Amino acid sequence: MNISIISRLILVFTMTAFITSSPLAARPKDTACDLDIQELGEAKINHYDALSGGDYLEPIRLRLRNKGDAICIGVLKITRTASYLQLDGPQNYTMDYSIIDQTNLGQILLDPISQQTQEVPISVGPNATLDINPRLFVRGGQPGRQGRYFATLRATIDLGGNQDSVETEFNVSAQVQARAQANFVGGRNATLDLGELAPNVSGTIAMQVRSSADIDVEISSENDGSLITRRGQFEIPYSMTVDGRTVDLVNGTRINMLIQNSIRGQALPIIVTVGEFANAPVGEYGDVVTFRISAR
Repeated sequence: MNISIISRLILVFTMTAFITSSPLAARPKDTACDLDIQELGEAKINHYDALSGGDYLEPIRLRLRNKGDAICIGVLKITRTASYLQLDGPQNYTMDYSIIDQTNLGQILLDPISQQTQEVPISVGPNATLDINPRLFVRGGQPGRQGRYFATLRATIDLGGNQDSVETEFNVSAQVQARAQANFVGGRNATLDLGELAPNVSGTIAMQVRSSADIDVEISSENDGSLITRRGQFEIPYSMTVDGRTVDLVNGTRINMLIQNSIRGQALPIIVTVGEFANAPVGEYGDVVTFRISAR
């Protein structure tokens, strides 16, 4: 029995020596947050219609990657760079924009004109990524001309303490499409009543045109610039001007025009003047003139 007890004491002593004398055991290494931020492609509104009243939203895709072994906790702030109070476009045209929260669309993260900003709390676990998608907001119905409008912004993450902030620059943009609309008062078709016909009698009607680009106006006459009776027994010549430009009604005319304001549009005066004639029989005379409007 004495031998058995001594043996057990030796075993216990050996285990104690092993536990308390392990100088080669690995010490926990220091841990730290190691964060970077990356833009995953430009936030671009591809089909902005300046003639429509609808608003536009486009996600800004930012990816946060923590390569460290400690959690990264901080705040994200989006600011403008340089003088990008608005989206800059062609021919010195600009468009208003703002950046709003990805879930709470009523929360403005950046209003570049008022310089209002709102920070977004962020938390990225060790060796993890986090995608953040704030929204580019562009109000509809702005008088934009065809082309690309853009601004360069900066995303900064403040990690607090003695840690360096992390930042990246990214672009947001909107592509205004070439669009045109035209109508007379009351609709797409109109009738100009010249009253009792006589040489040099004239009448005026206006066509309202809205466009986000230069336009081509193609004008053609069904009767080659003549007012004729319903049975075509007699013809009375007439002439036409559109916005002060003489129209060739025999061969057709194409007029290039610049519309100054895409939203309010521009009224194009159309003046019809009756030519010289004599001994015309009594009756109703008419012609059909077609206007084709296209943006380019």
